[in-house]
Amino acid sequence: MVAVLLLAAFLRFHDLDAQSFWNDEGNSARIIERTPALIVEAAAGDIHPPLYYLLLAGWRLPAGFSAFALRSFSVMCGLFTVALTFALGRRLFDRTVGVLGALVVALHAFQVYYSQEARMYALMAALAAGSMYAWVRWCAASAAPDAGGLNRWAAALVVLNAAGLYTQYAYPVVMLAQAVAFAAWWLWRSRRRRVIAVFAGLLLASVALYLPWLVVEARQALGWPTTGADESLLEAVQRMVALLVYGIDLETWGLGRAIWAAGIPLIVAALPLVLPRAFEPPRGRALHAPGWRLALLWAWALLPVAGGVRAGAVPARVSQDAVDRARAGRVARRVGVGGALSDEPPDGAGRPPLHGGAGGAVGRGAEPSLQ
Repeated sequence: MVAVLLLAAFLRFHDLDAQSFWNDEGNSARIIERTPALIVEAAAGDIHPPLYYLLLAGWRLPAGFSAFALRSFSVMCGLFTVALTFALGRRLFDRTVGVLGALVVALHAFQVYYSQEARMYALMAALAAGSMYAWVRWCAASAAPDAGGLNRWAAALVVLNAAGLYTQYAYPVVMLAQAVAFAAWWLWRSRRRRVIAVFAGLLLASVALYLPWLVVEARQALGWPTTGADESLLEAVQRMVALLVYGIDLETWGLGRAIWAAGIPLIVAALPLVLPRAFEPPRGRALHAPGWRLALLWAWALLPVAGGVRAGAVPARVSQDAVDRARAGRVARRVGVGGALSDEPPDGAGRPPLHGGAGGAVGRGAEPSLQ
């Protein structure tokens, strides 16, 4: 597992500052120059909650303000995601599954990409993995109360889910996946009605911690302009799955649809290998019920896709201009084209202007936004 973490660190730190900030990273850098109170105010005028900006502002105090320093916070979040994936795989199945799962996350293009960006997506992934691990441990403690740790893992689940809500507005799909997996776990393992009430209370406690920001989210959701191109439900699902499975570069170059078609037979061929393992009882664990673990994996994999499609979060089709800019960005990354952030003050609405010099316009201009 140490080797997997070292590989993940190498892939994420490699060329971390090879290009300057693109527009949204420029937003992050500008916002964290302010006091905590002004950071919260600026986030209220943006389309993201404030937790990432507050944490990044604290990170820059010892790390510095360079592109490498600010992006390294996302690198650390990505490494935590790799480690938590190992912990989840080992807890649900065995050490081999944990190592293989961690290796997949370490090598995953989507994970590497956003672990190198000064935005909140890597933090969201780490919080999602952490909350899933806390949820699994809470279920184990609920099934075997004598083992202890029930209150500790319940508190961890509440805090991590609340932190996820304060990090990204897409986070509720993680809690929805937990609810679906809990239903499967309850049917297979518990059948105690009191556990349902307790789990519902844990989810509500996380929402209660988020209530101070809920009004801001509602205002942002109603007032923020929508972007993207109209497409069928099947096209949207294909695009979302291609992005999540194969990463952004393949979609940018128009290969996502082709690899999607080639990947379906591979997924079908792998099911006979995956299904029996999912129904095996884990060795030496309190989670002895078969089958519900498969529900957890599928819920965690599919519900974010369904939620993204339903919310219209699928990036618009990539235009030829975006492809040209992506090619220029790859050249710029190698020759060191970049630019400094503007010193202009934020506008009256509280949102920092989208600055980033040539690096913002060229380096990463073709990135499909996940806003």
